[in-house]
Amino acid sequence: MQIKVCGVHGRFKLLILNHGLQKIQVSMSNCLRELGKKLGPFDLAIIPIGTYGPRYFMLPMHVDPDQAVLIHKDVRSKKSIPVHWGTFQLSYEPFLEPPALLAEALKKNELHEDQFNSIKIGETVELKNFSE
Repeated sequence: MQIKVCGVHGRFKLLILNHGLQKIQVSMSNCLRELGKKLGPFDLAIIPIGTYGPRYFMLPMHVDPDQAVLIHKDVRSKKSIPVHWGTFQLSYEPFLEPPALLAEALKKNELHEDQFNSIKIGETVELKNFSE
């Protein structure tokens, strides 16, 4: 798994998780939870949510929206932006399914959609007030 932790002016913490996430299992969850404890909370995490179907085949390489929400919680991210969906049809799930499943996973985990919401393709997002 590739993880990049970037600091900007010593105050802003950014976490980027690459889509080659290896098998998401207990050990990976523990690793990410430990990362959250040691380096978190993160101001922003970039977490993949797409290219997960079929699960039996894609599980070793890609997380689904439910797993992405668990990662968001484990790394203690204040805000997460989902990536790796809606650009190319790379797997079997419907093209626009990942953001819909992400919204369901957020509700299931009692998280507000502002914490981890998908953005429209081509949309610009202004990030501010992370020091609060």
